[in-house]
Amino acid sequence: MDEPDEIDPASNLPVFEFSSAIFEELQKGSPPDPLYHYTGQEGLLGIITDGELRATKVQYMNDSTEFGRAINLARQEIDKRIQNSNDRDRGLFASLTKNITRIANINVCSVSFCRNPDLLSQWRGYSGSGVGYAIGFCSAALLEVAHDNNCRLGRCIYDELAQVKIVNELMDQVVYQAARHRASHAYTVNVTLASAFEKELIKLGAFFKDAAFSEEDEWRIVTDVKFYKEKSFGFRAGKSMLVPFYKLDVMAKSWKNKITDVMIGPCPHPDLSRDAIAGLFINQWVTTDGWASTVVSQHPEVRISKIPYRSW
Repeated sequence: MDEPDEIDPASNLPVFEFSSAIFEELQKGSPPDPLYHYTGQEGLLGIITDGELRATKVQYMNDSTEFGRAINLARQEIDKRIQNSNDRDRGLFASLTKNITRIANINVCSVSFCRNPDLLSQWRGYSGSGVGYAIGFCSAALLEVAHDNNCRLGRCIYDELAQVKIVNELMDQVVYQAARHRASHAYTVNVTLASAFEKELIKLGAFFKDAAFSEEDEWRIVTDVKFYKEKSFGFRAGKSMLVPFYKLDVMAKSWKNKITDVMIGPCPHPDLSRDAIAGLFINQWVTTDGWASTVVSQHPEVRISKIPYRSW
C-alpha cells in the first residue's frame, strides 16, 4: 500500500481513504437496461407528476436489517480481532467500535430497482390494495441521476461471505496504516483511521442485504449522508410510522427517453388501468424517441402482468 500523499494540516497526518477491491469487482459491468422500480398508485403518480424518485432512508426499507447488517458484521469481525490483539491494537479497535455504533442511524437513503418487471414477490408487496406498477427506467437516466446527486447506482450483495470479506479488507487497511503512523500520536491516528473506516462502511454497507431477498436481484441508487434540514428531505405516511426520504430529480426538465415501459401488476381492471396510465403519460409529456402515426409523440409501452395473482 502506498503512502497517502495528502496531509491534513490540522493533525499533520495523511488523509486516509480506504476502498474495497472485492466490492468493486462485484460491481463490474453495466447495469441492466431497463431497471424496474416497483411502486403503488400514489408512488406512480408522485414520480410522474413531480419528476422525482423518493430515496427511502435505508433503516426504513422492507429488509429490517438494512444497514444494520454491515454494522453488525463489522462488530463481529472487530471482536474476533480483539481476542488476538495487543494493547495498542485494542485502542484502535475501540475507536472503530465507537464510530460504527454512532452511525447506526445515519441518514443514507436508497431507491430500489429490479431487472424483472413481473415478479410475484414484488406484486405481493405492492399490490395489497389491488394496485401495483413496475416502472422501467433507462439505465443511462439512472446513472445520470446518481452522478448529479453524488450517489451510486450499484447491485446489492447478498452473499454473507463476500460481505465479511469486504469488511475485513477495509479493516486490514486500517491496521496496516495504524502500524505505519501511530508511533508518536497513537490516539490521534486511531481516531483518524476510525473515521476513514466509518466513511467507507457507510458507502458500501447500504448495498449489503440478507440472502432471503436474493430473488429480487436488486440494484439501487444510494445517496451520500444527508441531513434532515436539507430542502430535498421529506416524510411520508407509512403503514406503522412516518418514513423519511430524500428526493432525487429523475425527470431533469424532460421525460423524453427516461422511461421505457410500465408493467401493471395484477388488478381487477387491467384494461382500464392501462388506458389511464397511457393518458397520464400523454398528459405529462412522458415520451420516447419513437413517433406515432400522428403528430403526437410516442409514450412508453404499458403492459399487463401475466401472473394470475389476486389480492382483491
